[in-house]
Amino acid sequence: MEVSGSVTYDGQPVQKGTIAFLPSDGNGPTAAAIIAQGKYTVKVAPGSKQVKIEGYKIVGRQPCVRDNPASPLVDVLEPIVPAQYNERSELKAEIHGDTRVLDFNL
Repeated sequence: MEVSGSVTYDGQPVQKGTIAFLPSDGNGPTAAAIIAQGKYTVKVAPGSKQVKIEGYKIVGRQPCVRDNPASPLVDVLEPIVPAQYNERSELKAEIHGDTRVLDFNL
C-alpha cells in the first residue's frame, strides 16, 4: 500500500534524506524512499515496522569532480538527524489497511 507523509527535524522540513520501513519481526520486505523537501511516498507492506530516517541539510554546492571547474555542481550535505532515528532507531509504525499518511516530527 502507498504511504506518504512529511519528515521534519527541529521544526524544519528535512531537505534531503531517506526513510526505510523494516519489519519489526525481521520477516518480510523492507520498503524505502527518498525524502525531498520534507516529503516522501513509499509502497510498504502492512504490519509492525521499525522506521529509520536519515536526513541532511544542504550547506553549499561544489563541482562533482573537484579538479574540473566545468563539472556539474552537486549539493554539499550535512547530516542533521541523530543516530537514535537511523542506525539506533527507536521509531516504530503500525501499517494497516487504512494507513495512508505518516508524518515524522523529530
